[in-house]
Amino acid sequence: MTVKIVKVEDAGERELPRRVKSTARSLIGPKTTGSKNIQLFYTTFEVGGESQPHTHPCEAGHFILDGELALETEEASYTVSANTAVFIAPGVQHRFVNHQPQPVHMLALFAPPEEAYETG
Repeated sequence: MTVKIVKVEDAGERELPRRVKSTARSLIGPKTTGSKNIQLFYTTFEVGGESQPHTHPCEAGHFILDGELALETEEASYTVSANTAVFIAPGVQHRFVNHQPQPVHMLALFAPPEEAYETG
């Protein structure tokens, strides 16, 4: 069994495709830990940060660590705040927007991993 420990501050940070004022740090994934089935990353949405409308071919789980984000889908709009988990099925168009006066941090889990989101 292999164990790998990755601290947020040690993970490479980069702006992701389809993002504005938002960065991600890959904590678990193919490049950082060799994971083939899951991908976990830490995202920061700066004030005014957002993701453009997009879909994923995989299941996506999100956990808001602090603050709150607007989540917009084709079906509805939501406000998701700290200590809230969000599941988004494959193919569902969505976007997150930070309207708060401070950065918002979120964990995201993809299964299986998406290469475009690797930051390691």
